[in-house]
Amino acid sequence: MAKTEYKVGETFQFGLKTLKCVEGNGNYCANCFLQQFAEYGCDFLTDYVVGYCSKIYRSDDNDVIFIEVEETGKQE
Repeated sequence: MAKTEYKVGETFQFGLKTLKCVEGNGNYCANCFLQQFAEYGCDFLTDYVVGYCSKIYRSDDNDVIFIEVEETGKQE
């Protein structure tokens, strides 16, 4: 079965960045890494690239945001 969303706590590569899916804090998009792409349509990224962030579309019934985390063991 194809992956459709990241679980809360799961980290993943997003280009050269490492992102983590975390529970939203009630401010919907506040502090989400993808918010910087809002003027270009972050909805496309959440709907088709990293999975939905709104609980009405997610299987776990949680609102989530995606935050940047430091990668450990990075190759240089």
